Amino acid sequence: MLKRVLTFCASVILLAQTGAFAQVDLSNAIANIRGGKTAEAQEELEGYTTQKIKNKDQVYYWLGMIDYLGENYEGAREDFQKALEEKPRSPIGTAGKGRMEMLDGELADANLSLENALKYGKGKDPEVEFAVAEAYLLGGRSEIAEAKKILYQTREKYPENPQSYILLATYYKQTGVPELAIEEFEKAITIVDNSPSLYASLAELYFEQGKETNQGADFKKALDFANQAIELDSEYPPAYRVRAEIRLIQKKFGDARDDMERYVELTGNDVKARIRYASFLYLSGDFDEALGELQEIKEDTVTKVMLRLEGIIQNQKGNQDAALAAMDEYFKDRKEQYIIWEDYKTMGDIYRAKDDLTQADEYYSKMIMKNPAKDVFYEELADSYNKQAKGIKAEAAQLRKDSRAALKKAQEATNEYNTLRETDPEAAKAKFAVREEQLGISEDLKAQMATKMEETKPVYALEAHYREKALEIAESESLTLIYKLALAQYNAGMLKEADETFKRCHELKADYLAPYSYRMRIANSLEGEDEETMDWLVKVPATDIANVWGEMDAASLGAKEKEALLVAYEVLANYNFNPTGEDGNYHCDDAQPFVDKIYEISPDYARIKSLADYCAENR
Repeated sequence: MLKRVLTFCASVILLAQTGAFAQVDLSNAIANIRGGKTAEAQEELEGYTTQKIKNKDQVYYWLGMIDYLGENYEGAREDFQKALEEKPRSPIGTAGKGRMEMLDGELADANLSLENALKYGKGKDPEVEFAVAEAYLLGGRSEIAEAKKILYQTREKYPENPQSYILLATYYKQTGVPELAIEEFEKAITIVDNSPSLYASLAELYFEQGKETNQGADFKKALDFANQAIELDSEYPPAYRVRAEIRLIQKKFGDARDDMERYVELTGNDVKARIRYASFLYLSGDFDEALGELQEIKEDTVTKVMLRLEGIIQNQKGNQDAALAAMDEYFKDRKEQYIIWEDYKTMGDIYRAKDDLTQADEYYSKMIMKNPAKDVFYEELADSYNKQAKGIKAEAAQLRKDSRAALKKAQEATNEYNTLRETDPEAAKAKFAVREEQLGISEDLKAQMATKMEETKPVYALEAHYREKALEIAESESLTLIYKLALAQYNAGMLKEADETFKRCHELKADYLAPYSYRMRIANSLEGEDEETMDWLVKVPATDIANVWGEMDAASLGAKEKEALLVAYEVLANYNFNPTGEDGNYHCDDAQPFVDKIYEISPDYARIKSLADYCAENR
């Protein structure tokens, strides 16, 4: 703080000595902005706005960058406009204007503004070239390539300025080449090896890489670099933030929290830092404390980032109405270009938790449009529901196991009762009581098991829903996706839908056995629901199986295919033998071809013997 006051006083003295329109040194404010001390930088810069100085356009540009970094884009836009009002051909103010146009997706206007910024700057101020390059990094492929070109040029012109290397590292990180990003930071360190910001940046890069690779070595390097940054400057905020994130991953919660609190303190309780602290509390699982921190910040200011975080936390807590209120406020007057894909996902998650799948899917669709790489989202969501249902099934299986164990104890007690009832009636009575108790326990566990199995159905139904969504956006028909959808429908009790979906599997791969087997089970289940009409629904999948494998040499069939074919012929033999289910309405001649086919494959097939014997005797 003393350094800032002295700097400010020095500028006032300079103005007094030289008169109006002197040029003030902004290097301290710029260093603070890049070092995360935006509160200090803002206070210093705002002090210059009431003075007559030559470079006030630069003052407003850097005030705009503080707003931009805090995602206060409207405030940034206003500040960049003030820079241009101070100096219509301001190189850096024009770069700021181009930055916002790039962010808005107005590429033609942005390119023109950035070209003008370079033209107005005449190559005299590296900060203008850095500002233009940073703005280009927000654009499309050609703009990002232009950023690289400018940064290579600035590196040639200003080889001792580390910012060229830092921004090239940003370029390589953004284009998915982290190893080259690391190289650029290391080059910058050879120029200024006492820069805590460079070590903190390397720490952050290794931390992000560690999250991707899940390699402990990356996290160790990240921690080492963060510690080096703190050794160089024990009051450098970003180093504490990065170290806190690393320690959180390492589950060192107390140390991580200490670092985050130190980070907030060193930024002068900067709003962005406090929001990051609230986000840290959320990631630590301290939902209530995170909301409390956000509520305290709200007493002074409300930002869109805060509302987004509040919506996420409230949804995690199960407070969907509060989450929706926060997110509705977040989306209010929010321009499309400022919305990130995670925002749409949060809204989708909220509506899904409220069982409003129509609204949820609308937001998920927007999410995928915003980030096409998330086209696997529906499949991942379906997989999560499948995993949840299997977990419930596992609980049901344990209940079944426990029920059988109780039944076994009941049987043992019954045996002991039978042994003792003649010789020791009292002991026998006690064993009978044990028997009754264990039978009761067994029945109770069976009932719990049945309830658990019913609980899986709505979960499988949700899996089926998102399997369908995955298929809708798939580039082509996928046998795996269709089969998974059919299984989910089957497990959800959606038997007719499952049967139709299993048929789609046949269209893609006619000799894929599993769908036929499930269709046989489905037909049996549906026939069981309508015993009076005896529709013989199982005849349809049985005929399909016979058509696919029936003409093949039995010796070439695998064991499962052979078994399925035998069952299919058995069904068709029984159907043709008695198609109406009425006693005496027997048709041996129609059934015989299928009996013959069975015996060709398996002469000892026992389940057809009674029908074959009847026909042999009654011809």
